[in-house]
Formats: sequence, structure tokens, C-alpha cells
Amino acid sequence: MEVSDSNSNPDRKYCYRCFKPAVTCICNDIPSVNNKTKILILQHPLERNHPLGTARFAALGLNRCDLKIPYSNSENKLTYSLHNSMDIEDAALLYPSADAKDISTLDYNKIPSTLIVIDGTWSNARQIYRDNLWLQNLPHLSLNPHTPSRYRIRLEPTDAHISTIEAIVMALKKIEPETSNLDKLLTAFDSMIDKQIEYIKLHNSSRRVLKPKKKKPKTIPQVLFNGFKNIVVIYAESIRLSNNENALISFTAKRMVSGESLEIFLKRDELFFSDDHFEHSGIKDKYLKEAIDVDLFLINLKEFLKPDDYLCPWNKGTLKALFNLMNCEDKKNIHYLFLKSVYGNTVKEKYGNLEDVAEKLNLKVETHKFTGRADERMARAIAVAEYLHTYSNP
Repeated sequence: MEVSDSNSNPDRKYCYRCFKPAVTCICNDIPSVNNKTKILILQHPLERNHPLGTARFAALGLNRCDLKIPYSNSENKLTYSLHNSMDIEDAALLYPSADAKDISTLDYNKIPSTLIVIDGTWSNARQIYRDNLWLQNLPHLSLNPHTPSRYRIRLEPTDAHISTIEAIVMALKKIEPETSNLDKLLTAFDSMIDKQIEYIKLHNSSRRVLKPKKKKPKTIPQVLFNGFKNIVVIYAESIRLSNNENALISFTAKRMVSGESLEIFLKRDELFFSDDHFEHSGIKDKYLKEAIDVDLFLINLKEFLKPDDYLCPWNKGTLKALFNLMNCEDKKNIHYLFLKSVYGNTVKEKYGNLEDVAEKLNLKVETHKFTGRADERMARAIAVAEYLHTYSNP
């Protein structure tokens, strides 16, 4: 069925189902997908009428899919209230975070019955995530896209960012690979983009397919120059478990400016330590003499950290290993920055690992008297943090 757009052009017909002009209607292209996992999409209000949004595309194709829109409450927060706690029983959130588990590594018996997806620009998605505490308390799952987004008419920030429909299809292919028509759903998505591009060309529209812009350096987080005393550089040694999780066995931290430091070894009787690992990390002697229980470690960490501190590892591995030991409430109180990401956003060029960066920048790397290879890794990370602090204060 079609309706007229009387407000702009009475002769232009629209499809009431996909809310697109009749000439670019996609309804006949969208296959029916009998997905087993329920999909709940929380869509930012600004995305509701976007002509190229993909959440509605997913809602039309997936048999088990609900599309909900959070609206501002009296505190100007975008909240969505669950009418029934059963709505999120055994649910998980598809959202990248330090403690998110790669969806491709899930055991069959750990697959959620409901997968919640946030639809919107990344800043809008973060707003919904921040304003809904119940989302933060859910298990988090992440994707690892190997190819750039197919969303040729609406640019994603990086190759690792993909559209809502692509994320949903990719997730479903991981947790229910036997479900048919998922690839056809993406083919229909490609068809929608093709139709839109062709329509623009034929009608000589002032709208155009966006071309990549030259990337501009992002602003360095303010805490790196006006809150440098709150920067705490951290490094952890861990053991990779059979489920691909990292089990923390040592933790090292140093607060910039004041120089306060922390080095703790964790007693993990349930783990097997090989001589190779001890030799590689260089912590064997101290570990055997000084290792403490996990609970005592968390108490010491809590006493060391201050409310305004920012934990700054080089990359996500250290923080993920730490978060595996912490409860949800404690994790929410942790501020953090990844030095690798900040450096990458600053230089906007190819760079290697921490060692390569320190060598390339010719940084002065000094010992801080930590144990084993942690001393060398911490020295380089601290040097990079100091470089970024100087970089933001030329």
C-alpha cells in the first residue's frame, strides 16, 4: 500500500510499511528469517525517521524482533522501562566494552535467549547505554568484523564499525548458523543501497553519496593534560584459559606525578603454571613468595585507587583480565583510557606495538623497579603517557 507525502510533494508516493518512497521500496526484497534468538532493538529517537536507517529493515525481516524507542524522562535521560523482567531473562547486550566476550567463542549452552542491540550513531548509542543501568548489568557480547561495512551510502567511523542490520546478521550467524535466509537479508540490504544510489543519480538530487573525508586528529582526552595526576598506568600478567578468558596472576600500577606504585601477585591455586610462563614473565621467585588471595588483592586495589583516577593500560588485555575479577558495581566506578587508542587517534598513521611506538618516538625509557618483564612494559607505557601529556601541552 502507498500513501501520499502531502507535506512535501503530493505526487510523491510512499510505502507505509518500510517508510521509503515507492520507487525505492524494499519490501519485496526483504526475506523472512525465522530466527530462534529474539532480537530487541533499542533505537535512538533521532534514528526513527532516518531514511537510510537499518533497524526497521531488521524488524521487517526477522520473525522474532521487537523495535523499541526510549524517550526522555523528567531527568532528560533516554530510558526504556521493561514492563516485565522476563523480557531480559537470559538476555545479553551486543555492545563493545572492556569486559565484552567475543560472541564467536560462546559455548552452546551459554547462548542468550534474547540479544539486545542499540541502534543509533555511536555517540547516541553510548547515551542510551549510559542512561539505562539495566543494560550495563547485562552480559556483554562483541563482534570482530573482518571486512568493512557494506553501508556505502552512510559512512561508519572505522572499518570495525558496521550498521545495525549487519551486526545483527553477523551475531545470528555465529550463534545460530543453521538459520536460513540470513545472507539473503544482507543481499536485500545491498539492494536497498543500490536503489538509493541509482535514485539519486537518476534524479540529479542534491544529496550525494558521501566520500571519505580526510581524518583529523581527535582531541586528546582532557585528563591527559589537566588531570595528569589522576593517570594510573597499569600492566598485568595473565594466563589464557581454555575458554579464551585471561586469568590475572600479577598486577602493576603507577600513578603519574606522585609516583605511587602498586605491585601484587595473585594466588590462583586453580590454575596450572608452566615453567615456560614463569620464565617468560620473570615473576616466579616473587610470585611463590608474595602471592595473595584474589579477595585481598581487590581490597588493596580499592585502597590504592582514588575516585578520580583513570586506569591507563596500553591495550584492552590488561583491563579485561582485571574486570574478570571484579563485580559489576565496582567495574562501573572505574574510569579508563587505552593509551594505544589515544595514540592512534593522535598520529593517524600506521604504528606497531608498544615497543615499536617507544622506539619510533625515541622515548626515554627508565626502569621503575617492577618485577620481570612488567618493568620494561610499564616503562614504555609510562613513557607514552608522558609523551601524550607533553603532546597536549606543546
